[in-house]
Formats: sequence, C-alpha cells, structure tokens
Amino acid sequence: VLCNCEPDGYFALVSFIKQLLSGADSISRIYDYNRELINTFLTKDAAAARAMQAAREKDQRASEGTIDAMALREIHRGRPQAGLALLRFNIELFPKSGWPRWSLAEALRRQGDTSAAIAAYRDYLILEPEDADAKRWLSNLDMK
Repeated sequence: VLCNCEPDGYFALVSFIKQLLSGADSISRIYDYNRELINTFLTKDAAAARAMQAAREKDQRASEGTIDAMALREIHRGRPQAGLALLRFNIELFPKSGWPRWSLAEALRRQGDTSAAIAAYRDYLILEPEDADAKRWLSNLDMK
C-alpha cells in the first residue's frame, strides 16, 4: 500500500528504511545511484548519464534489472519513447547481456513497431541463439 505496488516505490522505501535504521549499505548505495542515473537520463539526456557513469565512484554501478524495471515503468506510464530510450541505454551499458535486448524486443512488439521488434529479436538471438520464445515471436512477426 505504501508503494502503490510499484517496484520503484518498494525499493525506495526499503532503501530509505535501511538507511534510517542502519545507515547506507552497498545495496542501498547502488540503488540510489541507479535512481540518480535514470533520473539524469530522463531529465537531461543520454550524454549526461554516460558522463555520470564514467565518473562514478568505485562502489557505484549500474543495475541492469533496475534500469529495465524503470524503463518498463516509463512505458506503462504512457511515456514509451522515454522507456524505449532507457532500454537502449541499458543495452549500451550491458552489451554482452541478452536481458535488455529481450526487453527491448518485447516492448517494441507490444508497441506495434514490427520492423524494429524484428531487428531487436534478431539482435537478441545473436546472444541467445537457442531461445525458442524469441524464435517463435520472430517467426510470427516475419509473417505479418
């Protein structure tokens, strides 16, 4: 109830309580850094977020899952361009991971951007060539 069933609200609340009770720990610092990184990306631009990432302190790191969740939140809140841009930024930050590519492909498919979704699924399949779900979606989209 306190976080309105949103992951960001939940994690922000947990981070706040942890910091209040026992001080900042590595997990809360990483979460706070990611919130700031995402906010910088959304309110300024990708270049500012890249600069922030390049200048980060040793114990700060981007979190693939947090960025993915916040990108999907943007899409569900009616800001698909911001969410898609954030998903692309996640791919830039994690170039060897399939997860952000899968999220981008799924988001593009759900947005109805067939040609971009096909390209994203193909990109994902380079890293995850045996993924049957991606192959099925790609086949379905290629038929349209």
